[in-house]
Amino acid sequence: SGGDDDPSTEEIVRDVTPSTVLVRVSGTTGEGAGSGFVLDAEEGLIVTNFHVVNGADGITVVGQDSVGSGEIVGAAPCEDLAVVKIDDPDGLKTLKLGSQDSLEQGEEVVAIGYPANASNEDKLTSTAGVVSVVESSFRFDSPDSPQYANVVQTDAALNPGNSGGPLVDKRKQLVGVNTAILTSAQGAPIGGQGYAIGVDRVKEVV
Repeated sequence: SGGDDDPSTEEIVRDVTPSTVLVRVSGTTGEGAGSGFVLDAEEGLIVTNFHVVNGADGITVVGQDSVGSGEIVGAAPCEDLAVVKIDDPDGLKTLKLGSQDSLEQGEEVVAIGYPANASNEDKLTSTAGVVSVVESSFRFDSPDSPQYANVVQTDAALNPGNSGGPLVDKRKQLVGVNTAILTSAQGAPIGGQGYAIGVDRVKEVV
């Protein structure tokens, strides 16, 4: 990690862009959006957070070259993961899955997705940071929060809308599904703590 032969952040973003999608949802509570990554382009399978599609009556998946409706074909609410299938996977690219065994603390990672932004437009966004903790666990102080048994902690900036998008390493492989940010603890503000469901857990669940 960090060698001269490692790809640049620009290369990583360019290569992972066809594997990252916008997930729009509509339902009785209104409209919302999140991100997702392409698990299997040939089969049209997309992975996102369950909380992104929870309660959705309609799902629209937007890639760089395609737009199509999707349906939930697998859901694990207690793991906060869901699999969505689309009929039109044109232009999508399967994202390779990495391993937390090869991930190191301090290693550079890139978060890609469709967070809210000042333009109010659906713009693909990338942020870079490092792995703060390779494997941790946490639960929000909320009765309906799942217990996240395996998460990668990172200081790459995550914001609402990043949920479900990929956290990738220098190998251009998935190391986590961006899921949550911690903004305070015991009444004190906290910055730079983002959490992605670890790829090892993702492999077990999906």
